[in-house]
Amino acid sequence: MSKKCTFMGNTDATPSAEILNKAQTIVVDLIEKHNVTTFYCDGYGTFNFMMAQYINELKKIYPNIKSIYIATYFNKYTLSNINKTLYDDIIFPELLHTQYTYTALKRNKWIIKNVDYLIAFIQYTFGGTYKSWQYANSKKNLTKYLLQDNTKKDELLNELKKALQNRKLK
Repeated sequence: MSKKCTFMGNTDATPSAEILNKAQTIVVDLIEKHNVTTFYCDGYGTFNFMMAQYINELKKIYPNIKSIYIATYFNKYTLSNINKTLYDDIIFPELLHTQYTYTALKRNKWIIKNVDYLIAFIQYTFGGTYKSWQYANSKKNLTKYLLQDNTKKDELLNELKKALQNRKLK
């Protein structure tokens, strides 16, 4: 039976080459050893976009895999801004009656419910991506891979410390 995988990453976090290499290695392993043929992508954030590009490249080697764009909003803007060359199909999950600010989180939960594997690059313990990760952790039949770039985390902490010190000086 064919399986599905998705990606999750903070919108503004750019993964290092090491993180991308780890994610790419996991993807190939999932295709070759775990019968993953469908990849759900949402197109938000650098990590998700880079993984969608990678899946598109892998189609040359594994022509049976598919990349599906999972849209948050059903409107002209969304339809006109999806890079359709990267995706085989577009799915609009049932998100009616969802307050605008919670639509992405609800979409993420829909994705998590409908996949077997999750590859996540999470740098912050706050925000929608982290909330989605917490939700994913409650799912027993979901295999999760959490990739973290401690170098970037250390850089962020140092920036925060400097900002706090500058604030104290004023």
